[in-house]
Parts: sequence; structure tokens; C-alpha cells
Amino acid sequence: MLYSENDLVFAPQGVRRTAELIEADGTDVTLETLEGNRGHLDGVLSIDQASDTLRAFLR
Repeated sequence: MLYSENDLVFAPQGVRRTAELIEADGTDVTLETLEGNRGHLDGVLSIDQASDTLRAFLR
């Protein structure tokens, strides 16, 4: 799961809690924070920070 600490659409604490709930049933979760100051837009404008994680997921 990718998220930004400044995201006002998907609050960071909600993303972390969702990851905990998913892990609670035994499913592996990767949580990666995107650095930036654009909030929700960091998921688009800063997505290159997660390129290795995304590449591994898609294989």
C-alpha cells in the first residue's frame, strides 16, 4: 500500500489501520510512504519513489 503522510483524501492513520486489518488475516502487506508535500497528488506525482515496490508486486 502506498500513501502520503499529507494525504487529506485517504488519511494516513486509516491507511495504516487498513494494512493492520489485512495483515491480521495472514495476508502479506507492504506499506510504503511517498515523500512529498502535495498530499493525495503524491500518489501520482511522486509514484516513481515506489517503482521498485510496484515492479516487484507486478511480477
